[in-house]
Amino acid sequence: MPAPPPTAPHGRVRPLLLGLAWLAAGGAAVAQPTAMPTGTATANSTASVPASEAIEVLVLEASVTPAARGVRSADVYALFVNVEATEVLCGADSPVAERVELVGADGKARPFSDFSFHEDVETRLTPDLHLRLLGLKHPLQPGDPVLVTMHFEEGGHLDLRATVRTP
Repeated sequence: MPAPPPTAPHGRVRPLLLGLAWLAAGGAAVAQPTAMPTGTATANSTASVPASEAIEVLVLEASVTPAARGVRSADVYALFVNVEATEVLCGADSPVAERVELVGADGKARPFSDFSFHEDVETRLTPDLHLRLLGLKHPLQPGDPVLVTMHFEEGGHLDLRATVRTP
């Protein structure tokens, strides 16, 4: 029987998560989590949220649904792993939209605090709970980059750089 994967202090499973991230990326190189002072995240990159205790996040996927001319909203989905601390979302904004809301599967707005990162837990923005860009300022075509800034209760932020993709 193979030896169990090594873990960091306090039961952290970073080596296991990095191995899973490597497999999910098809064996392609995945960035090693490191502190990035700007709090920027893109698919297959890392981000640090400046706060009282900086956290590191590996973003494996970050996408936005397309929006043709006249469509006023688009949904944001993402997969976050290697979270280093618990952080609770308190708001979000994007230069491509008048406002950003957290919404559930029924399309109704939810309190931002319904979304949070938890230490060593894979976290997703999914159809069940995701960000919605409202009042789009222009159409979003497949391949377009979209910046969404996520704000957290401890004062930190994460600039999530997603790509418009057809679901």
